[in-house]
Amino acid sequence: MATESNKVNLGTLAALGAILALALVGLVAAVTVMAMEGTALERTRKGGAVNTRPFRDLADAQRADLTEDAEWLDQQAGILSISIDRAMELVIEELARDPTVATPRAATDAPATAGSVGVGADSAATRTDPHRPAPTRSTAASAAPQPDPPSAQR
Repeated sequence: MATESNKVNLGTLAALGAILALALVGLVAAVTVMAMEGTALERTRKGGAVNTRPFRDLADAQRADLTEDAEWLDQQAGILSISIDRAMELVIEELARDPTVATPRAATDAPATAGSVGVGADSAATRTDPHRPAPTRSTAASAAPQPDPPSAQR
């Protein structure tokens, strides 16, 4: 019978592990150097480092505009500038009170006044809700009842 030793040579296994670890470290170092050289070449090709300062300044200014406090644009006309977040909160509160405010009204709901010229008059007197825009000729015309198609009249 053949007699072989079942013992693992730990010295050889440790040496093999150390060689593989060093090879992995060398491979990572080589890839890192190549990536840095590629980045440096690309930077010189583009004419230096990219200046992101103007972009950051613009983004900061826009963020400040979106989060600023309310201010009157025209106090006599009742026009107030508020942040988008606050406007969304107000819309949600209004919808919670009356969900029908999100539904457009029919053109026949607007009361006729002596000052209105006809459908599409956008004077303030013809609007009952200041938050809704006045109807335009195109929306009023599309809201008007249409005749039945010829196939439905039979």
